[in-house]
Amino acid sequence: MQLSYERINATGMYLMDRADEMIIYLCRGLHQFMVERIFGVSRMQDVDENIYDLPELDNPESERLRTFVGYLNGSKPYPAAIRVVR
Repeated sequence: MQLSYERINATGMYLMDRADEMIIYLCRGLHQFMVERIFGVSRMQDVDENIYDLPELDNPESERLRTFVGYLNGSKPYPAAIRVVR
């Protein structure tokens, strides 16, 4: 899906694959539950923007996102780094 400003929801989280890096964009209104389940921290301000890989948490949301990122990286000669943008 082509991402444009009109399609961004204030409570969403978006993944953009740029081949050499994957950018995870966290919108201001993202629910605390998703921040905890994906990044293992209770506040969005505590999400490390300098991570290179997603944390391995034992919950379905974390596993699904890591599986999807792994699928995208599967066709590349080397895995793309993760960059978080709040």
